[in-house]
Amino acid sequence: MEFRPSILRLIVYAVMVLCAVTVSAQEHNDPRWITTWATSPSTLPPENNDYQSVNNQTLRLIIHTSVGGEAFRLRLSNYHGDQAINIGAVSVALQESNSTISSNSALSVTFNGQESINLPRGAVVFSDAITADVPELLNLSVSIYFS
Repeated sequence: MEFRPSILRLIVYAVMVLCAVTVSAQEHNDPRWITTWATSPSTLPPENNDYQSVNNQTLRLIIHTSVGGEAFRLRLSNYHGDQAINIGAVSVALQESNSTISSNSALSVTFNGQESINLPRGAVVFSDAITADVPELLNLSVSIYFS
């Protein structure tokens, strides 16, 4: 699958990867998902005709948690995309430094029990809950493999 650079920017800026954690809100007795990190969609620069492929490549996004918890989910969005994208695998790990991850912290992310997912144009999907301690004020590395 070929992507224009604007689509690549869209993936990086508007994929809307959210890390959410479960906490008990004061006025509720049941656990709630809350957002700990998000990106904001932005206007893309004008299109050009240079095509750049992200087929069979992994993009690594660093997210900074503001609150911690005992579980998390990721939200992926192709809301502003102009075509479907195939995601072959997603993983999350603690960031050590720069793009290096702590090797013993890597966790696979699934969507309805599946490691891969086709994200149609305009679609939004939440991952299955991942039970793991999520520290507050820490960087997590999210790797997304585009197949």
